[in-house]
Amino acid sequence: MASEAANHVLNGIAIIGLVGGFPGARNVEEFWTNLRDGVELIGFFSNEQLLEAGVAPAHLNDPRYVKAKAYIEDVDIFENGASSLPTIISLLATRGAETEPEAVLRSVAKLWLEGVGVKWEELWRGEQRRRVKLPTYPFERIRCWVERKDGKSPAIHTGRQPDIADWFYVPSWRRTPLPRIPNLDELKNQKQCWLVFTSKNEFGSELVRNLEQQGQEVISVVAGARFAKLSDGTYTIEVQNRSHYSALLKEIATLETPPQQVIHLWSLDARPKRQENGESFQRTQSQSFYSLLFLAQALDEFKIDQDLDLTVVSDSVQEVTGEELLCPEKAMVLGPSRVLPQEYPNITYRSIDVVLLKSKGSQRKLVKQVIAEIVARSSDTFVAYRGQHRWTQSFEPLPVAAPGDGELRLSEGGLYLIAGGLNDLNLELAELLARAARAKVLLAGRFDEASQWAEKLKEIEAAGGEVVFANVDAADAQQLRETITDAQQRFGPLKGIFFNPNTASENPNPIRTIDTEKCSRRLRQTAHELAAVESLTAKTELDFCVLLSSLSTVVGGRGEIASAA
Repeated sequence: MASEAANHVLNGIAIIGLVGGFPGARNVEEFWTNLRDGVELIGFFSNEQLLEAGVAPAHLNDPRYVKAKAYIEDVDIFENGASSLPTIISLLATRGAETEPEAVLRSVAKLWLEGVGVKWEELWRGEQRRRVKLPTYPFERIRCWVERKDGKSPAIHTGRQPDIADWFYVPSWRRTPLPRIPNLDELKNQKQCWLVFTSKNEFGSELVRNLEQQGQEVISVVAGARFAKLSDGTYTIEVQNRSHYSALLKEIATLETPPQQVIHLWSLDARPKRQENGESFQRTQSQSFYSLLFLAQALDEFKIDQDLDLTVVSDSVQEVTGEELLCPEKAMVLGPSRVLPQEYPNITYRSIDVVLLKSKGSQRKLVKQVIAEIVARSSDTFVAYRGQHRWTQSFEPLPVAAPGDGELRLSEGGLYLIAGGLNDLNLELAELLARAARAKVLLAGRFDEASQWAEKLKEIEAAGGEVVFANVDAADAQQLRETITDAQQRFGPLKGIFFNPNTASENPNPIRTIDTEKCSRRLRQTAHELAAVESLTAKTELDFCVLLSSLSTVVGGRGEIASAA
């Protein structure tokens, strides 16, 4: 029956014509003529042409990538015309795989899937159809379920925890096993290309030397005053110059093997110390934060989407044992660690914090351990090495019970400073202080007129508090001290400080579109404000000082790299 129906359909098929796009030919006749005459239909392209066409540089070094293509003229005409219709091949497949009627029925079915109306009555003409309704599954009265042994369902919490005591976590470090150091033959069998932004100390040179001894291809990049190729596999770039990172990747694109590993050592310093002046802070900011930002932007510019392992090695950043000499300015290097993998899923980010020792033997051992950490490809994002031990970061629950009566460390009618400007959170803090202790609140920072907050201010005053506005630059320690001195003459000694720099961005900016100058001003302002607040704590006896920051420093967020830093 099906065969007769298919033959009927075959008799009713009209062959309208053949249309297509062919390299070097405007129509089917020219295409067959070119084939008969042996005309070359394939075009070959240079690296420059392919880069201009948007081909990723990594493909140019892949020996499997063929730099040739059959070029079709006026392809847009064909794409806007014929290809907008469903194309169904009704020719027979491999000989013997199906009969002609089966091929026709297959084509009719594909047309139906494309939404083409099929006259089923014509297809069924002369045949009798019997529709049979089948159940979706056999009802066998057998219950197929895996019961929990304890008979209890696990508690699943979504959204906010119901008890505020469970909202708090504390960053912690756990001792974990050291990864095994691979032997020489193992690394030689896993040869890769390593791009190393090397430091000007023994650690950097030892790491490069170790990799080369193990048969790895190494490209070294040192910080300098200009972009230059110093020798085969060695470049120098200016850290603060965004264009140098693009020039570097353009050079690397011509290499036979693109880098699979990137190691950033520009946050290493054997003798960490406090950076007191703005120039030193700017240098640390460029080496730890902007170098990673500019590298990510350059990777985005060249559309490098291959898998890439990025390892940032730093020192004096993480407080693990409590005995480290820390350099807070370097902490900005942690900002990209949260956001880069979220905006670029092909990048695996790893942060390794170490303590550099003067002994060359200790540094050589540490270098081998860092290489082993990278090669092991563990899932730990934040790792620290202290002496002979490896530590990984985690966040442990910190239950905080609600304070009882009289347990709040607030002085009745006391003076409290809220630095960071006028915003919703700071006003909520002011209201809390007013209701709990009828406090006098000094709001310091740059802000516009406070008229838009009039209703909130009335609520604070009704609760027994008082708000004094100080439209000053909170980053100017002298201005801040003078403002507090005036307030203390009126309300008495300063009892506590809340510092909320309000770094969260109203309009998140993806890494590729970040305005470097605006980002730099924002980070510099926050750092100087914090330094000014610190100077107050050194000269004033306080009950407490509370620092607030964006949650982006922990969870990241696309477009929040500045907040995360």
